Amino acid sequence: MNKKSSKFIIYTSNFTGVHIPVIENLIINRIEIACIIYEKKLSQKISLSDKIKTIFRRWGDPRLIPFYLEYKNNINKYIRPRQKHSIKARSDKNYNFNEFNNLDDLCERHKIKMVSINDLNSDECIEIQEKFKPDFGIALASRILKKEIFSIPYHGTINLHSMLLPKYKGLSPVGFRETIAGEKFCGIHIHFIEPSLDTGPIISSEFIDLTNHKFCLESIGNEAIDISGPLMVKAINKIQNGAEGEPQATLLKNKIYKMPTKKEMLEFYQIKTKRLLEL
Repeated sequence: MNKKSSKFIIYTSNFTGVHIPVIENLIINRIEIACIIYEKKLSQKISLSDKIKTIFRRWGDPRLIPFYLEYKNNINKYIRPRQKHSIKARSDKNYNFNEFNNLDDLCERHKIKMVSINDLNSDECIEIQEKFKPDFGIALASRILKKEIFSIPYHGTINLHSMLLPKYKGLSPVGFRETIAGEKFCGIHIHFIEPSLDTGPIISSEFIDLTNHKFCLESIGNEAIDISGPLMVKAINKIQNGAEGEPQATLLKNKIYKMPTKKEMLEFYQIKTKRLLEL
C-alpha cells in the first residue's frame, strides 16, 4: 500500500496521558491522522469528594508509602497545574509533548480534527468512521472496542499493549505483573485487535530489562513512553507494506489482569525487595 494514501483514525478514552506523546510522534513522522475519536464519558471531571475518597482508598495504608516514593517525580508533576503544560505547548513550537499535555494541546498545534462522543462503542462512532473511511484504526488508552467498531477500518485496527504477551493480557502498570511473576523483561507490543482481548497477531515488539531499572515502576514507565512512539511508527510502516503480524502462542490459561489491588501492591513491594537482594 502507498504510505501517503493511508488514513488512520485514533480511538481514545483519555483526554491526557502517555498516549499524547505517542500521537505526536506519529504526526512528526507524517502518519496521516484523519480524526481522533475521543470518548469523553470516561474522562468526565471527578468531584473533589470522590477524589479524596479515591486517594484515601489507594493511599490510606501507611504500608503503601513506597508506592508514593516509586512515583514521586510523576506525582509532583501531577500536583503542578496542568495549565502550565498546556501554555508551554501552545507558546513554544519546540516544546515536546509529554503525558501531562492533553488532546486539545495536540490538536491545536497540529491542526488535527477531534470528535468527542459519549461512547466509542456507539452508532455515533460507526457514523464518524464511515464518514472518514480510514484505512487503519489505532486504539490508544481506549476502552475495549466491540468488533462492530474495530472492524470498520479497511485494513484493521491496531493496539498498543504494555505487558508481556501472550502471558499478560489486560491492564496494569508497566512492569508490575512481570516483576511479581519473576520475569526479567516486560514487553511493549503493537498488535492487531481481535474479538478476544489482546490476542491478535503481534506486529512489532520491544522489551525492557526490569533489572536495569531495579524494578522501579516510574523508571520502567518512562522507558516505555520513550519506546512506544517509535515502536508504533515502526509497526505502521510494516503494515503499510503488507505485514500481517505474527500469531500469538496459544496458552491454556489466559488470565485477564486489571489494575492492581491494595493487596497486590503490597505483594509487589515484598517481591521487589526480595529480587533486589538477589541482584
